[in-house]
Amino acid sequence: MRHTMLALTALFAALTACNSAPDTTIQSWQTVWDLDYLPSQGINGALLSVWGAADNDVWMVGGAQEVTPTTPVTILNWNGTSWARLNLKVLGTLWWITGDGKGIFWMAGKDGLVIRWSRPDNAYSRQNIPSKLQLWGILAFSDTDVWAVGGEPAQCSGTQVCGAIWHYDGATWTSPTGLPAGWNTTPWFKVFARGPNDVFICGMSGHILHWDGSAWKDDAVVSSSLLTGSCNGSLCVAVGGAGGTGVIAEHDGTKWRQVMNGTPIDMLNGVAVRPDGSAIAVGYPYQTAMGIWRRTVDGVWSADPEAPQTSSVPTPDHDLDTRQAYHAVWIDSVGDAWAVGGDLAQPTFSRSMLAHYGVPIPAPVTASQ
Repeated sequence: MRHTMLALTALFAALTACNSAPDTTIQSWQTVWDLDYLPSQGINGALLSVWGAADNDVWMVGGAQEVTPTTPVTILNWNGTSWARLNLKVLGTLWWITGDGKGIFWMAGKDGLVIRWSRPDNAYSRQNIPSKLQLWGILAFSDTDVWAVGGEPAQCSGTQVCGAIWHYDGATWTSPTGLPAGWNTTPWFKVFARGPNDVFICGMSGHILHWDGSAWKDDAVVSSSLLTGSCNGSLCVAVGGAGGTGVIAEHDGTKWRQVMNGTPIDMLNGVAVRPDGSAIAVGYPYQTAMGIWRRTVDGVWSADPEAPQTSSVPTPDHDLDTRQAYHAVWIDSVGDAWAVGGDLAQPTFSRSMLAHYGVPIPAPVTASQ
């Protein structure tokens, strides 16, 4: 595998001066970024994933979604006071980012792209994945225990292979043995876990696969797609939906159950769970025109009335092609949240979006390249 030295180019935002300084102690939602992208600004398309190694070490990835990508992947880092861009000379789109907590970062995306970046070595490598099926999610426990999942919904017909589940043992990427029959005839969107021997994989079928360290179990959870999931402590939450209407399912350590039955909610793309059982889910602004939902520690879900509206305009005909959506969310240890997304229905992902809950922060505008 080829390792290449990188440079982190400083990005710093110039904020408009005002006569009175804003109150920097009050937590609230802020639209940090909601603009058509320009390559010179360091954001090449939509922002699709956000993950933090620490409260002052938050990472966001994305890129352009073209048939033949001609722009590099987007990788941004917030260090608590300013922005930086990780300049990898890799073309394409990154759909997800994760890390092992030891300075090793894993990113997955279009056409089977998987990147491993080592902060201690300041080097990266492209992984040798056995297929070119798009990868929507990745999860790493260590350099010898990494999961990547994906698939191509448009290719699913009968028994045609359109789904991918890969595991890396430190030497090779292989599909695990013992998966349920027909597992590769449906796309899988995300992998999430309580630990190395308590892993969940959700997909378009509404099923969730569970690995307990020795065997696989297939749970039929809902009747529509489950797009992502998150675990913290005993609670795991999976979200998704179709046609503008969302679903939320929860696992209490024993079994999955759908919640919010009979209550219209937004189609949801991302979710993050906190240790106290509170959570935030994000998606399309259809039911609420905001697309951000919160779970209390008591298990009650409701639309966040303080969430910022996107620049898109809801339409009454369920046409999601004309609006932006949040795609992922991450919450830090003090409850600050990051929600990212953009114009996800456009072929080139021509617009990107970042909302932040906490004290005000500057926008990720590139100062130099």
